[in-house]
Amino acid sequence: MASPALEPAHTRAFEDAIEVRLQSPSTYVADLKWEWSVGSAPNGGYIAAILHRAATTHFKNAHPKAHHGCAVPIHMQLTYIRRSDVGPANLSVRDVKLGSRVSVIHITLSQDGRDKVTGYITMSDPVSETGVSTPTGWTAQPSVPRWLPPDDKSGEVDSEWRKVFLPNAEFRRASSQVEFYELKNPSVGVGFVSHWARLRPSGPTGGIGRWTPESVAFLCDIFPITLGRLEHVVHRALCGEENPKGKPPPVWFPTLGLNLDLKKPVLGDQVEWLYSHIVIKSLRNGRMDVEVVILDQGGEVVAISTQASLVMSAERNAGSKKAIQKHSSGKI
Repeated sequence: MASPALEPAHTRAFEDAIEVRLQSPSTYVADLKWEWSVGSAPNGGYIAAILHRAATTHFKNAHPKAHHGCAVPIHMQLTYIRRSDVGPANLSVRDVKLGSRVSVIHITLSQDGRDKVTGYITMSDPVSETGVSTPTGWTAQPSVPRWLPPDDKSGEVDSEWRKVFLPNAEFRRASSQVEFYELKNPSVGVGFVSHWARLRPSGPTGGIGRWTPESVAFLCDIFPITLGRLEHVVHRALCGEENPKGKPPPVWFPTLGLNLDLKKPVLGDQVEWLYSHIVIKSLRNGRMDVEVVILDQGGEVVAISTQASLVMSAERNAGSKKAIQKHSSGKI
């Protein structure tokens, strides 16, 4: 039995976090939230969700008849120039191409007169998205056991999944807004992880949500199981020991660039669980690649994300002392 639909589908907590308000015909404002941050820096996927919302808002205001009145992002190419901060942000949009099949805009998020994130977003709509579709034969490997989410109510008991309790959850708060399940006997290694996830923001306006296009953009940068294992690797390297004592301290993995290809629209009143297949091919000189393939319960690809990230000490993420004290009494 599915959970009752929520309005908005991804919960009021997430809706408030990605709210975008019109300031002028090509300028919008947003308020980056502490709860959706890592340390003092808003999560990269959370920022992608805000830019996704800004793109759809821009077309509703500036081009209401374009793409049959339902223009949505189908591809996002973002560069994270410098760390963003919790608080107000300006979003400026420039129309690069307005077409019948696809349109392209350039968007920049800035704070205090400094550009923080910029990139191109390609827009289209379900009516214009026509053409050849054919199976490619690709499947997630290792294969997903029975392809059932952890709380499947079909009568089968899925004992192969276990709930994940996030390492350094206070530091990586954005990840705490999602509930994760991994295999009880996962594949060995830090370069491959898979999990089921459902959106579950905390607070009085949170609860169990549904996946929507904006929250899928957020999910593409949320893979705490992978990062938790990498923290152990970094801890061993810094200590020079194979089995160092003590809990690994938090490590910051800031996003340098993110490409997101949105393959299949998700219906927010129906999709509670999504499956993420994460692969890291190389971590070298403090820089790594990450590929995330997001699939639905039918095994169909919903989105593919590739990104470049750095591996840095959490101290580099400290932010302003005033901001930290405001939200966490001086603690990260």
